[in-house]
Amino acid sequence: ATFKPTPTAEASNDFTLRPHPLLGIPARGGDDDFFNHLSVATYPWIADHQAGGVVVVPAAAIIDGAMAAAREVLGAGALELRDCAIGRPLHLEEGATYETKWRVNSEERLIDLFRRRRGAQGGWGDNAPTGFLNHPAGPR
Repeated sequence: ATFKPTPTAEASNDFTLRPHPLLGIPARGGDDDFFNHLSVATYPWIADHQAGGVVVVPAAAIIDGAMAAAREVLGAGALELRDCAIGRPLHLEEGATYETKWRVNSEERLIDLFRRRRGAQGGWGDNAPTGFLNHPAGPR
């Protein structure tokens, strides 16, 4: 007999396409969410960016991830990120792994980044950009 487990919503494998290193994999079921695991061990270059001795994901990396998420959801074309605010730094504790969730709301033209400690029970903490996206219909 053959046993094949049913994949969960968080399932991935080495063949899952990753549109951007920080973005992770798209959610299943048609949501405009992307999930990833983030730690100093998986992204060692982040350890070089510190504030007060704490490892912090660079704002440029967060914005790059936000734009990649928007491109995946909204498609090719000119994108503009406006009114971006990073409410709290996305810090990483040594030895800890965090789950990240990028959410693109194509109707309201918003991008949000959430994170929680891997294995944590409970909701997602709102961590980073809420930006307004402008996706013009024609060339600029």
